[in-house]
Amino acid sequence: MASPVAMMSTRTSATGTWVSSPRPALRGGFTLIEILIVIVIVGLLTAGALLAFGGGGRDTGLEQERDRLAALIDYARERAELQTLEYGIRCTGTGYRFLVYDPRLAAWTPDTLDDVLRRPRELPAGLFISLVIEGREIVLDAAQASPSDSMPTPQVLLLSSGELNSFELTLKRAGSDASAVLRTSEDGSDVEIGASGERA
Repeated sequence: MASPVAMMSTRTSATGTWVSSPRPALRGGFTLIEILIVIVIVGLLTAGALLAFGGGGRDTGLEQERDRLAALIDYARERAELQTLEYGIRCTGTGYRFLVYDPRLAAWTPDTLDDVLRRPRELPAGLFISLVIEGREIVLDAAQASPSDSMPTPQVLLLSSGELNSFELTLKRAGSDASAVLRTSEDGSDVEIGASGERA
């Protein structure tokens, strides 16, 4: 007697080829395309998060404060040259202030005519300044002088002739080795951005 499997008829198409019976589609997992799409999306999200939160071991907060100070120095230098004013920067451990020399008073005072340079600037919490002038480290005051106090002289000079005194101003984060540096160029004519202890 023949096997029941052998006796089953198979369907054939008009061309005479065998046609299998349709099976219901079973979805037991993800296709390769779906997995690759998910990997690409996760990679893009990770890259975006690293860029937004300053990945790569850099301290973007320090760099942002350094860049802000560099822009203010450039602005003060331009103003000094255009209006033949002598500017300076008085640094404290946690901030800085731009001063202008008033020849009538023979004293350094805040620039009352310029809103950008008038106010003292405090660094965000956790950041502090160290300053080296002409190769010597300067001991900085803990806080800005109050308006009633006489204005001390600035440590960094931005002269109307375009000259600068030699300085290296380093912004540091407490509890970290991260730092961002502004210093005079080798020829003393410009301000450079660089790594601590290295000349560009």
